[in-house]
Amino acid sequence: MIFLTPLRPGKFLHLNKYNFSDRLYTYMEVTEIAKAKINLSLDIRGTREETRDGKKVLFHEVAMIMHSVSLSDMVTVRLSDGDRSFLSIKSNGPLPSIPEGADNLCIRAAELMRKALSIEDHFFISLEKNIPSAAGLGGGSSDAAAVMRAINRLYDSRLSIEEMGSLSTPLGADIPYCLSGGTKLSTGIGEKLSDLPLFPTMPCVLVKPNFPISTKEAYGRYDEMTEKGQDVKHPDTDALVSFLKENELDPFFNNTRNVLEEVCVREHKEISRIEDDAKKSGALFSMMSGSGPTVFSIFNDEKKAIAFQEAYEKKEGIEGAFFCFT
Repeated sequence: MIFLTPLRPGKFLHLNKYNFSDRLYTYMEVTEIAKAKINLSLDIRGTREETRDGKKVLFHEVAMIMHSVSLSDMVTVRLSDGDRSFLSIKSNGPLPSIPEGADNLCIRAAELMRKALSIEDHFFISLEKNIPSAAGLGGGSSDAAAVMRAINRLYDSRLSIEEMGSLSTPLGADIPYCLSGGTKLSTGIGEKLSDLPLFPTMPCVLVKPNFPISTKEAYGRYDEMTEKGQDVKHPDTDALVSFLKENELDPFFNNTRNVLEEVCVREHKEISRIEDDAKKSGALFSMMSGSGPTVFSIFNDEKKAIAFQEAYEKKEGIEGAFFCFT
């Protein structure tokens, strides 16, 4: 969804892509929806070493089935008269504990686009947060991807989604996926994407416990387990892809898993309790998303899903419970 609003005359920008070829605007603003994602499956296949900024960094190679859900942030970008880009954050819940300065992913994404498009302009970015932070839902990555899409449209969509995806990988492995969303198989370190049949629209509840699990922490625990020779059950991603292509949800739900959940749940039993409660409340399936701690539960009955969400948003130790659709 894109909203274009002329703010005032001045330095002109031609936006013929939007059938405005006979009109000139400057200081346009573009609003983009930044959707949350869930991991319908997450496997770790190994590690690889890369050099980033002159330093050798170890990355995990993954195989993930990603899907966008309707819970979303709103990102609005407009040109700024300042000598740097600015970010304003407002939230419908507690203000998220994320940086607002140069370290924020949105600002870094704007700087990346400035360099890629060879432009001198700076931007004012307004971010309305609904997706909880540090939740395994890709909120920060989705916001950064929305900033990139918005700036690209302000400059007549010079870059393709694939080009922006290649640029964005150093910022975050989920950003290439978040640029387009949908249902996709993500491999490599997250930058290799393959389209899959769109997962059906179903009621879904996201429950985020009131404790953080950083991505680094989750992957670190996985590494510790494998180094000690402890067994971790891996999903058969090829089989899961086949189930999706055949629209066979029962075998998909019976065979999918998130390898990071297995390591995180050992110290955070609340994750398992949420899943058990969801299934008792009628959920077809329940699993931790990404590096956690959010648990997503998929229902085939909207009333049961809403009842579960309403019950959990009142529980102690829960930061938030959100009803949405897959």
